[in-house]
Amino acid sequence: KEWEQEKEERYSRVEEVYHREPFAADVSEGKNDPIYNAHSYHTKCPYKAIMRFILYYTRPGDLVLDSFAGTGMTGVAAHMCGDKQVVSDLGYHVADDGGIYEKNGNELKRVSELGPRRSLLIDLSPAASLISYNFNANTDVLAFKTKGARILSELKNRYGWMYKTLHSASEEKIGNLCEKISEARSGAEIESVMDSSQATFGNINYIVWSHVYSCPNCGEEMNYYDFAYHNNQLKAATVCISCDAQVPKSELERVWITKFDPIAGQPVRMLKEIPVLINYSAGKKRMEKRPDEFDLLVADKVATFVELQGRTPIHKLQIGEKTGEPLRVGVDAVYKFYSARNLIGLVDFLYTASTLDEHLRNFWHGSVLPKLTKMNRYMPQHGSRALVGPMANTLYLPPLFVENNFINQLEFQFKKLLKGLGNRLGNCISTQSGHDIDVQDDTFDYIFLDPPFASNIMYSELNYIRESWMRIFTATNAEVIENKTQSKGLGEYKSLLSSCLSEAYRVLKHGRWITMEFSNTKATVWNIIQQALQEAGFVIAGVDLLDKKRGGFHSMIGTIAVKQDLVISAYKPSKTMVEQMKEKENTEESAWIFTRNHLKQLPVFVGRKGEAEPIVERTPRMLFDRMVAYHVQNGYSVPISSAEFQEGVAQRFPMRDGMAFLETQVTEYDKKRLL
Repeated sequence: KEWEQEKEERYSRVEEVYHREPFAADVSEGKNDPIYNAHSYHTKCPYKAIMRFILYYTRPGDLVLDSFAGTGMTGVAAHMCGDKQVVSDLGYHVADDGGIYEKNGNELKRVSELGPRRSLLIDLSPAASLISYNFNANTDVLAFKTKGARILSELKNRYGWMYKTLHSASEEKIGNLCEKISEARSGAEIESVMDSSQATFGNINYIVWSHVYSCPNCGEEMNYYDFAYHNNQLKAATVCISCDAQVPKSELERVWITKFDPIAGQPVRMLKEIPVLINYSAGKKRMEKRPDEFDLLVADKVATFVELQGRTPIHKLQIGEKTGEPLRVGVDAVYKFYSARNLIGLVDFLYTASTLDEHLRNFWHGSVLPKLTKMNRYMPQHGSRALVGPMANTLYLPPLFVENNFINQLEFQFKKLLKGLGNRLGNCISTQSGHDIDVQDDTFDYIFLDPPFASNIMYSELNYIRESWMRIFTATNAEVIENKTQSKGLGEYKSLLSSCLSEAYRVLKHGRWITMEFSNTKATVWNIIQQALQEAGFVIAGVDLLDKKRGGFHSMIGTIAVKQDLVISAYKPSKTMVEQMKEKENTEESAWIFTRNHLKQLPVFVGRKGEAEPIVERTPRMLFDRMVAYHVQNGYSVPISSAEFQEGVAQRFPMRDGMAFLETQVTEYDKKRLL
């Protein structure tokens, strides 16, 4: 109600006439942006791409819904529609009166108005909602900068010693240093020993760890790094370092050890892992070295300092589609994804940063979590890009992994967050399913959705690590997904998706639009998406694919071209059309009422002047399909056959290039086609 009153009072908008044709824009646009890059997530549609849709379909003060909101980029986009500089950066011309124009040949065409829109952002995941909250909050960046710098300084003073390595020291000095460190009982004592030594230390950037395997021929242990690589290149043939037998990688046997786990409070079986390479900085130079006695001793000492605390993520992994890999290698609890060094630092950060707002503290903390797990791969064959990060959308634990310096990562992310946060409208964020939204019918002016696509990404499983730190988890019973371990096949996926789309239909105003991004290579999933939209009551008016080679969008022909990102445009029929259809129920006239109204919603011309592209939705075959779908969904009998319909289209509407138009549209098409 408050937002609707704002539209009337601030923007003087009452009883407007609304008409738009379907619109498509590049959904990958804007990925090189401080806001987009401030925090990683499994999937994100850049807010600058979403802005084009919101600018086109809405006016200032309008209400936008995203019920699969993820990290809240739709909310950021809605707010940024009021930022003149950002809108101009998209290539639009913004006039002094707030009018937004795009170039149309040598002319400027008015397409929208400058001003923020309001948004309701819904997602089932607490992890996603936390990110969304911070991106859409009014953040005092200067206060965060001051407090954050103080927190970083405190952590550096407390844990800097853990990320030191010897740059230059004689064997004798190393021996003496290690002898004293072995007697130390705390980190402070180790730091004191290091400070009093005459050795020169470098700051560790990262440590490469290797799984240890045994040769099936001789039983000798060997680490994967030395076995598989030579001069940072994968060996063509892998040979046992001990017996010279040629051993395929697939035949290597992992070495398991039993060690006392201070968090579990008992001995546990785990993979044997050893550090094999250290990348560090001394002065302004970055260097690499093999770990020496000092490095190995510090790593062992740090492991003894790990202890169970209230914020330690001890939750056990659940059986799932993606958890088989970590469970196979002994990682059965969240804390086991981290090295001892990084676990100590991450837990203590939550206490040290208690002066920060809880949401902001967890946002910063969460932004470094993906950088600090044992899932970060090291692939030296890529040279300067050897740190390739975790394998996307998996919980894969590689045989060579990187232990990043957690203080460096906190500092790096801190700088990114300072650029990505700001003062934004208080959009509404809700952690819930989109199938039951507590708003009145006909509330929203536009809906943008990028929903999960069947089994593409297992969001709840991938978010489990993060949500363990937050101590609140996704309610998986309502998760819109195809997942065997949740007993959800495509039928259950469709049912859950349909429920959310039906609710979206209820809360969208009549005559308004919904845009859905689609990215999945399975034709079955594509068909489910279309069916779910139509069964909810929406009428599909355009399916466009982004042709990244040619640039721009092209109408999709057929039902199997689903290898590229698609943009689906659909609308909720106007009240007038709904009433007319009820009046003419079970008569042939209902078919023509639908067709006339549908043609009114379709674009008149697609392409460049003089080069018309076919508008598939205007072909008699597609018009018939849409008409039938609407009748069936609303419980009406289909009043006409395909042959009769196609004949009737040719009789009732002007035809051009196999496409039907209204009398009010055909002149515009002829003009643009011939220019």
